[in-house]
Amino acid sequence: MKAPIKLLMIAHCFPPDTRVGAMRPARFCRYLPELGIQPVVLTVEEKFYPGVDRGFEFPHEFRIARTSMVTNPLNWWRPLKKVLSLESSSQNQSASESIRTEPAGLSWRDRVTSLFEFPDEDWGWYWPALKMADRIIKEEKIDAIFSTSPPVITHSIGLKLKERYGLPWILDFRDPWTENVLAGGRPDWYMRKSRDLERRCVTKADVIICNTDRIREAFTKQFPESQPERYLTITNGFEKDGGTQKPAGPSGHGIEVLHLGSLYSGRRLDGLAKAVAQLRKTSQLPSESVRFSFVGSVDPAMKALVEKEAPDLIHDGVLRFEDRVSFEEAQLRMWNANVLLLVQGSHTLQIPAKFYEYLPTGKPMLAISEKGALTDILNETEAGTWASPEDIPGIQNALLCALKMPTRLPSEVSAKYYKFDYRTLTDKLAECVRSVVGTQQPASLIVQRRGS
Repeated sequence: MKAPIKLLMIAHCFPPDTRVGAMRPARFCRYLPELGIQPVVLTVEEKFYPGVDRGFEFPHEFRIARTSMVTNPLNWWRPLKKVLSLESSSQNQSASESIRTEPAGLSWRDRVTSLFEFPDEDWGWYWPALKMADRIIKEEKIDAIFSTSPPVITHSIGLKLKERYGLPWILDFRDPWTENVLAGGRPDWYMRKSRDLERRCVTKADVIICNTDRIREAFTKQFPESQPERYLTITNGFEKDGGTQKPAGPSGHGIEVLHLGSLYSGRRLDGLAKAVAQLRKTSQLPSESVRFSFVGSVDPAMKALVEKEAPDLIHDGVLRFEDRVSFEEAQLRMWNANVLLLVQGSHTLQIPAKFYEYLPTGKPMLAISEKGALTDILNETEAGTWASPEDIPGIQNALLCALKMPTRLPSEVSAKYYKFDYRTLTDKLAECVRSVVGTQQPASLIVQRRGS
C-alpha cells in the first residue's frame, strides 16, 4: 500500500473551539485518513478560543499542532468598546438603528482600529503559525496545504508557504472575503489592501473551494481572468453517524420552534416577532401551545427591538432567549423540537452551517432570509419554508406552513440527503487533494471504501 498523502490543514477554528466554523475542518479530518490522506492540523492554543466545548469528539489519529498568538492591542480595547457601544446604543440610538449592517460613516475609532485588524483581528497568529508550519513541513514531509477561512489570516499563512515551498495549495472559503456584507465599515485603504491580498491568494492557489455555489459564482465574477476549472463547491454537511443518541420524538408539552446558535450582523428578529404577535391576535397561533426558543448569544440591540415591537411575546413566554448550551445538549434540543428556525437576513451568499445540522433530523425548517443561497437549498431539498425578513404576511404563511409539515423518516432523510453526509463530502475533498498532488487513490482503499 502506498504511503498516505500528508496534508497540512491550517484552521484557526478547530475543536474544542465552540464556533461553528470549527466543525467543517474537524469532520474532514475524521474521514480523510480512511481515504489515504493524513491530515496534520495547524491551529491555535485553546486559550485563544472565545469558548471551549469538549462535547464534540473525533479520533486523535492525526497530529494537532497548537501555537500561541502575538497579542493584539485591541484585546484590551474591545471589551471597553463593547460597553461604550451598548451605552451609546441605549442612550442615543433606537434599537433598529443600532443593528444596521453598515455604519453611515467611519468614526476615528473605526479608522484607528482598522490598523490593528488587517487582514483581520487574528493577524497575531501569522508569525507563530509560520514558524510551526516550517517545522511541520520538514518533519512530516507535507505533500499539500489546505487553508480554511474565516479568519482570512489562514490564507495569508497559506500564501506565504506556497511562495516559500511551492507545495500544492487548496483555499477553502466558508464565507466570502471582501464581498462579505460584514466587510462594510472599513476605510478605503483597508479594502484596497484586502482586495489585493485576496487576488494574490486566488491567483496563487491551485484549487479554490467554496461552500456554496453562490460564493463560487461571486469569486468567478470578481476574478474573471481566473480559470473556472480551479473552483469547486464542497458544501457543509452533517454526520449520519454523528454519535449523539437521538430521542424517539418530541418531548415536553406544546410545540417548539427552535433556533440554535448566535444571532448577529443584521439577522433581525423584529419581522418574525410582528408576524407571531399578529397571528396570536387573530387566534391563528394559540399562545398556550407554541413557543419560540433562541438558544445562544443574541445581539442586545436585537433583543431590545423585539421587546419594543412585541413585548407580550417575552412576557408570556412565547418567545424565549436562553444561554448557549453544550454540543450534546444542543443536539438533544434539536431532535426534540418541532420546527427548526434559521435567521439569515441579508447574507445571501452563505448557507448557515446549522442548516446542515438540522437536516438529518428530518424536522421542517423555517428560514427568515432574503432570496439567496439558503433559499436555493431549501427549495432544492424541500426541507422547509422561507420568507423575507420584512414580509410580515409572508412570514405568517411560511410559519403556518412549517407547523403543518411532517417530520421525514430516517430512511427518507438518508436517501434524499446522502450528498450532504460528511463522508460523501470528504470523498470530494480527497479527490481534489489527490488531483493537486498528482497521485491516484490506492486500489485497496477504493475497494475498502466501496464496501463500507
